[in-house]
Amino acid sequence: MQIPMRLLLIPLGFVAAVFLAPSLSWAASSSVTLSGRVIGGDGYTVLLVLKDGQTSSVSLSDSGSFAFKKLKPTTLKDASLQLVDPNGRYFGPVVLGTSGTKASISFSGKALTAKSFALGAVSLKAGFATLRKNQLKKTIFSVPRIPTVQGRPLGAGELGLARATSTSALRLRAPGFAFASNQNPGLDGDRDGVPNAYDVDDDGDLVLDSSDPDSAGQDIPYTGFNADFRRTLNAHVRSGLTDAAIDAVVSGENVFALTFFISLPREETRIDGGHVICDDALTYCRRNTPLGFYGGIVESTTEFRNRPWRELLTSDGYPRMEQVNVSGGRSIVASIQPRVSRAIFRPGDVYRLNLTQGSTVISSRSLALAPYFVSVPALRSYNAGSGEVSVDYNSLTADSGSIPGLPGNPIVLSADGTLSLSFWRPQRAAIRTDESGYYDWGNLKYGVVIEALQATCAGLYSRLSDDLFEVPNALGTGGSPLANQGATLSPLRDRTGDRLANPANTLSFAVNLRECITRAGGSAGTHTVNLRVSGEPVTGGEVSAVQTFSVQVP
Repeated sequence: MQIPMRLLLIPLGFVAAVFLAPSLSWAASSSVTLSGRVIGGDGYTVLLVLKDGQTSSVSLSDSGSFAFKKLKPTTLKDASLQLVDPNGRYFGPVVLGTSGTKASISFSGKALTAKSFALGAVSLKAGFATLRKNQLKKTIFSVPRIPTVQGRPLGAGELGLARATSTSALRLRAPGFAFASNQNPGLDGDRDGVPNAYDVDDDGDLVLDSSDPDSAGQDIPYTGFNADFRRTLNAHVRSGLTDAAIDAVVSGENVFALTFFISLPREETRIDGGHVICDDALTYCRRNTPLGFYGGIVESTTEFRNRPWRELLTSDGYPRMEQVNVSGGRSIVASIQPRVSRAIFRPGDVYRLNLTQGSTVISSRSLALAPYFVSVPALRSYNAGSGEVSVDYNSLTADSGSIPGLPGNPIVLSADGTLSLSFWRPQRAAIRTDESGYYDWGNLKYGVVIEALQATCAGLYSRLSDDLFEVPNALGTGGSPLANQGATLSPLRDRTGDRLANPANTLSFAVNLRECITRAGGSAGTHTVNLRVSGEPVTGGEVSAVQTFSVQVP
């Protein structure tokens, strides 16, 4: 089954522009060299991350030494040092100094008296690192403001999802934070020690950015996961979630995809392409990888569809990104099917995106893989007008079995065209160190979509369960139900947060599919229907998961 990549995109009326510095100014002129040595840092990478997200990196060898040269002190203001571990995953911040229960992780930008500054030895801790010599008296460090527990920033080692008992210390964000975090991904908006670019919850409200309205429009790589009845994966279906079952999906063909999407400001005329840089440990996207596969988005040219990444490389061997036109604006995009196991494809994997003019790098940003769906929403039961029917997943395998909802055996609706559904939420894997197992992912948006029409059924839902409500203004331009005219495909929001997976955690609603199809210009007959869940619109798309089934509509 080919992934319907349109489902990986938000309605085309929305285009968020990534903030681009005019150039890599920290490397463009003379001034200061910043150096240090990470003890035991062989295989780690040190990132120097500026306030606007521009990034430079040094890969460490046996000595652990690093140096960033030609730095302008004024540009260093609010910059920080971050570490990536030998597996290519975000490790944590370098704490530059502490005072009481507060820490500093950034530079002040004040002038230095020498042309070089040595930080000295850096010691690795659990999810962060510290300078062996506290040098806070140096004016180049910012005032300590990051809350700590025994010297550890609250988000360190947790991908920024601080524990609930710690969040009172993080209620520090200012009005307009969502806009500021998008424009300044190198800042630490919730002061948990993890910059916005790598923080899965960058406002400290315990709602993952992917499903948090406060984080809409940010630059978060997003994933899409599609499954039909036979391939349904959910903690409450068959034998539940297992590593082997999840690995079969993430490593499979045309089922799961990761998309990088950078929308360019209209005034940016120089950039015409880009490429992705991954640590060698990230085998699915590393230089000259034999594994990753271009999936493409709906605007992609045929060159960037269904091809191995190794066939579309820069002269240095990095996977290329393509320039596409979306809503009259230009974007730089790459979509990949990782085709590796979950042990290799993990939240926190760090990517460098270089945007280029020809072979010249204009902008370099680093981003981290956000938590992703390890399952899809799954029908528990339905009522097509003749009574409730439980879905018998145990009678199905990927290649055999026959129940209503499969192609050739659709669910047949009664004359009024209404379908009532009860279903289980999709799951995410544990993130924090105090979590284990799988969690029913909350705060997400749901809807049913007629696949061939890509139209919303907004306004045609009824009998919503208590945890659901319909968002207003879900129709597009001029009241259009079509996604490509700005309609919202998933207009029902779950008001419940994440919680341990439990088969009692169900959602339900009814929808008039006959009216939905007629309004969108379709006709009666057998249709492929998507039960769709999605997060908040980020730059170019949204994290999504889909269960597909077949329905005969009068």
